[in-house]
Amino acid sequence: NPADFNADGKNALILGGTSGIGEAIAKRLQSFGADVTVAGSEIKVQNPDSLNIFEGTQWDIIVHSMGAMKIGRKSIIELVDNLSYDEWDEGLKINLTSAFLVAKLALKTMSNGGHLLFIGSSSAKKGRRKFGLYSSAKAGLVNFVQSIAEEFENRSIMVNCINPSRTMTKMRSVFTGEDPTKMLSPDRVAELSTSYCHG
Repeated sequence: NPADFNADGKNALILGGTSGIGEAIAKRLQSFGADVTVAGSEIKVQNPDSLNIFEGTQWDIIVHSMGAMKIGRKSIIELVDNLSYDEWDEGLKINLTSAFLVAKLALKTMSNGGHLLFIGSSSAKKGRRKFGLYSSAKAGLVNFVQSIAEEFENRSIMVNCINPSRTMTKMRSVFTGEDPTKMLSPDRVAELSTSYCHG
C-alpha cells in the first residue's frame, strides 16, 4: 500500500524537480521521509559531465523528469522545415540523451540497488505534425528504458517509465487554449509515480 511507504533514510534525486511533475514527486517523497535532492534546468543535462556532481552519494531513488518543449524562448513543437540542426540536436540531448546520462549515474551510485524512474510522455505513442522532434525523443526514451530495465535487473535496480497523458505543467505554456479540466494534475501523476519507487 503506497500510503505505508516509509522512505526514511532513503536518498532520492529528482532531476527536473523544480516545477511540474518532478516537483510534485519531490514533495511526495519528502512526505514519506526521503532525503530529497532536487535539480532543475541549472543542471545543463545536455552536457556529458552535467551529473558528475551527484556521483558522491549512494542514491536509492533517481527520478528523471526532465524534458523541454522549448530551447531558449523558441518552441521545438515545430515543423521540420522550421527547425535548425542545432535545435534538433539540443532537443534530442535534453529529452533523450539525458536519460543515457542518468542511467550511467545510476550504475555508479546504486551499488545497493534502487529505483530508477523516467517520466515520459503520451507523445511517445504517435508522431504528428510539429512533433517530429519531441515525439521521436519520447518514443526513444520508452525503448531505452525497456533496454536498461533488462540490463540493470541483475544489479537490483528497478527501472520504469510512465507516460502520463497531458498534465497541467509550465512546460505546456507552448500551447494555448487547452482545457484544464481535461488534464491530469501533477499531484496525481506524482501519486502514481512514487508507487514505483518502493518495495
